[in-house]
Amino acid sequence: VKGQEDASLYLVSGYENGMIKVWERWSCDSPREMCGVKVAEGVCVKGLHYIRDGGLLLVISASIGSVQPLVAVWKMEYLSMGAVSSCVLPPSECLSSTQFRIEPAQQDVVAIGYDNGALQVWAIDKDDMCCVLVDNLEGHAGGVRALRPCPDGTRFLSLSTTHEVLEWDTMRGMCIRTLTFNFQVDHADYAANYAVIVSSKSDLRL
Repeated sequence: VKGQEDASLYLVSGYENGMIKVWERWSCDSPREMCGVKVAEGVCVKGLHYIRDGGLLLVISASIGSVQPLVAVWKMEYLSMGAVSSCVLPPSECLSSTQFRIEPAQQDVVAIGYDNGALQVWAIDKDDMCCVLVDNLEGHAGGVRALRPCPDGTRFLSLSTTHEVLEWDTMRGMCIRTLTFNFQVDHADYAANYAVIVSSKSDLRL
């Protein structure tokens, strides 16, 4: 992540035991740990996303025992004080997440994909420092293992474990295209003019 007030670069890492650590000089030979906090004892950190305009860190954590899965908002300057806000996620396992900005709406969002094929889109309210659920999306038969937004954030791709790629209209919250293949798609991303490029270990298609 890049600091709000300067050009300093920091690395934020999350761990299976619930720890979050912030490192400086991480691109050098001698990185230094600046601080470390714990989300909850033994809770796996599934996703970390930084919103520079607001200095917010979004933490997606798994469930364990009586602890529910959460998407929580932390203030980077005050990590030691804990999460500012949090929202409960579905009980399904989070397999993928991505944060991006919808340029026409000037809105930062985070999309989350689950092992049951469902997706959610959460809007980030930087004033109240919280996440607001925007859409529950369904369409995949298998788990959502990767997400890729287009450059302006108006669309995004979801890649499942069942050889299919779905394209979603972020503004309208609906699926606008289904691409099915007879091979396992390992990667999917956008090329120019919303064209979709997919690849496997032995194939590349546009």
